[in-house]
Amino acid sequence: SRQLLLFPLFFVLYEMASYLSNDAYLPAMPLIKEHIHTSEILVRDSLTSWFLGGCMVQLLIGPLSDYFGRRKVMLLGGIVFVLSTIACALATNIHMLIWMRFIEGSTIATMAVSGYATIHAMYDTKKSIKTIAFMNSISVLAPALGPLAGALILQWWPWQTIFYALAIWAIIPLALLKWDMPETAPIKQHSLNLKDILSRYKRIALNHRFMIY
Repeated sequence: SRQLLLFPLFFVLYEMASYLSNDAYLPAMPLIKEHIHTSEILVRDSLTSWFLGGCMVQLLIGPLSDYFGRRKVMLLGGIVFVLSTIACALATNIHMLIWMRFIEGSTIATMAVSGYATIHAMYDTKKSIKTIAFMNSISVLAPALGPLAGALILQWWPWQTIFYALAIWAIIPLALLKWDMPETAPIKQHSLNLKDILSRYKRIALNHRFMIY
């Protein structure tokens, strides 16, 4: 009962930190351009690389979660998120920033896939829909409040502070999730076989009802 109550709350706090990592630093982009002496296009590429990271690993996270466990995959992804966010603040050139942003974005898939799969496994269909709707009503604030929060930080501190603040924010719910995230996956139910994984995705792609939705 404790996990049923607390897991969605801690999860949505971590989710907000993840989404803010793409919104809060938007006001700092001109300052980043000046600080590391690069072009505006390359600074914008650091935004694109975050989205590419999030898109490119999603199909792998599901099989990894089934094999190693959703809890382990999500918490490991959270650790990588914190480290890559700190690395963004320490970036001394645009290429390092772009790569760290790519890694940071890829961790979003561990949260989105493993976390929401856990929600669906913890509750019945009706309750899980209500819980996700509640979480989305909170996380949707990130795009609205992120640039404002970033701009306020820039009033007093350098742009690196935005990434440090996001890393500290993420550490708190991740520490709480370590205690209150249940393991809902039957670990090692499937083998980690690339041929089997591609075969399962092929069956999904050939499911007409799924593809129509």
